[in-house]
Amino acid sequence: MEDAIYKGDIILYEETKYEVIDLDGDEVKLIDSSGNSKTIKLSIASGKIINGIEIIESYSEKKLKEAKSRLAIIRPLIGKKGSRKEVEELSNKTGISTATLYRWIKKYKETELMTSLVPEDRSGGKGKSRLNSALDEIIDSNIQKHYLKSQRKSIKQVHLEIQLACRDEGLRPPHYNTVRRRVLALSELETVKHRLGRAAARKKFSPKISSFPDSLFPLSSVQIDHTPLDIIVVDEKYREPIGRPWLTLAIDTYSRMVVGFYIGFESPNAMSVGLCISQAILPKEEYLAQNEIYTLWPCHGKIRCIHMDNAMEFRSKMLEHACLEYQIDINWRPVKVPEYGGMIERLLGTFSKELHQLEGTTFNRYLNRREYDSEKRAVFTYSEIEKWILTYIVEVYHQKLHLGINTSPINKWREGIIGTDEVVGVGYQPVLTDKRKVLLDFMPFEFRTIQDYGVLVDGIYYYSDILRKWINALDVKSGKLRAKKKFKFKRDPRDISVLYFLDPELKEYFPVPYRNTSHPPMTKWELKAIKDELTKRGMQVINEDAIFDAYKRLREIEDRSLKQTKKARRLNEVKNKQKGHKKIINPPTSKMIEVDDDIFQAHESFEDIDDGSSRKQ
Repeated sequence: MEDAIYKGDIILYEETKYEVIDLDGDEVKLIDSSGNSKTIKLSIASGKIINGIEIIESYSEKKLKEAKSRLAIIRPLIGKKGSRKEVEELSNKTGISTATLYRWIKKYKETELMTSLVPEDRSGGKGKSRLNSALDEIIDSNIQKHYLKSQRKSIKQVHLEIQLACRDEGLRPPHYNTVRRRVLALSELETVKHRLGRAAARKKFSPKISSFPDSLFPLSSVQIDHTPLDIIVVDEKYREPIGRPWLTLAIDTYSRMVVGFYIGFESPNAMSVGLCISQAILPKEEYLAQNEIYTLWPCHGKIRCIHMDNAMEFRSKMLEHACLEYQIDINWRPVKVPEYGGMIERLLGTFSKELHQLEGTTFNRYLNRREYDSEKRAVFTYSEIEKWILTYIVEVYHQKLHLGINTSPINKWREGIIGTDEVVGVGYQPVLTDKRKVLLDFMPFEFRTIQDYGVLVDGIYYYSDILRKWINALDVKSGKLRAKKKFKFKRDPRDISVLYFLDPELKEYFPVPYRNTSHPPMTKWELKAIKDELTKRGMQVINEDAIFDAYKRLREIEDRSLKQTKKARRLNEVKNKQKGHKKIINPPTSKMIEVDDDIFQAHESFEDIDDGSSRKQ
């Protein structure tokens, strides 16, 4: 649905920020900061509103921490009418004025984004923060040192310790209510764990039989895990085996519905987890139509809590920031507490059993395999196995009786959304229509300065006029003389021909292509393989021309070796699947090339592709 336009709105048009000063029928009159006016059609202006929408990476960790604290304070009133009595009770409990609480609630309801609660920069006057960074550090460190300890000191005792520390530093101590608010904003799980011990925390927050923590309604709790699939797939052209893909899966613990999945040949990494989560959040109609499946898959919307294990691929800064932006709490699976991963592991086991009925299965035990030659019997391509799994999820698994919930997953989901005679439904979540933003939020990022030539990343130059304003910009906050300001860029590892620049003023992503647009797209893994080989051959300076000359030779070699090598066919398979899809919304893809000694060999981003010799235990 297009956003309504009002006077005073700020919109982005032709890479320039305008204010709406008048509305006349289907026309909108705009004015920029220089006083230049412009009139455009209302249909063009709709959807370009930028005021009120903030990008999480544009804020400091300190501001994000304060926004998270504010959201924790007002969370009990979110989704309620919020009577005056309830707000006054919360005000008395936290020491925050009712006016401030009403303002926070109003801001949050307008966007439903945590970033709406980020403190505004103020130059002075009413509302200016009275706490400087030194005082903030004293408060936080003393809470960690004295409150989150087994001695279980009271808030008053912690406040006294803070007063003494402030006296030593010559600072005015904070009010008791300030310290109290900080303590109340702490996670209850973390508080119990540090003050009462891990056993007490596990007892209080451990799952009950036939239930799971936070499984209160659809998308209140989601489990994510992955495993190599027990099947060998073949390439499209020669129908020759190319190996076993990995499956990353997300399941709603309330209804047991699959809310998202990702299939790829690379070993699990932050990107595969991010793409699985973004699919879980976004609507599925377009994806189902592409695969000619017309059964409903109604799962979409913001997830309250994700449960993951402690593997490296789950502990990335990108995932942490993206989950923070969408107010997704991350709970790490406790070590040696298997019931926390039981649901997702049972579902992955179910998929394995079903795959064992197909030609090309690898089985999971030698006795079951016996004389069965998985590679010779393999018939499914990468696209076909993805469609098979999608069909099984929405047309079989979602429709079957699940003993753990005494109904089918799809019926349980509907009960949670619509309600029953005994249970009140939570209702349908609004559809997140900005697919590009969701996918970018779950992509890897890096910082770079902007020079007169544009941006240099991995030896490749990128440029767009949107960067012109920020060329040679200085970082005045760094405290260093002539220090260049670094800006945040995102890049899809599957296609590095475009960077996505986060404008710090407009809080918006902008595409920045190769400076030399004649260069072909490539993956990050292909680039790494080329640079490794050039270094191995003694090249001291690896420039852009050397990279793309090598890339051209690599493509010629790939064409010649396609039939002879399994990994070359695997590359061709995922490359063909990517054709016809736009940047940023491409399907899962990974690339691998294996050739003779005098030819390049591309490696995966984290480790070599698994040909079936290893599997998750």
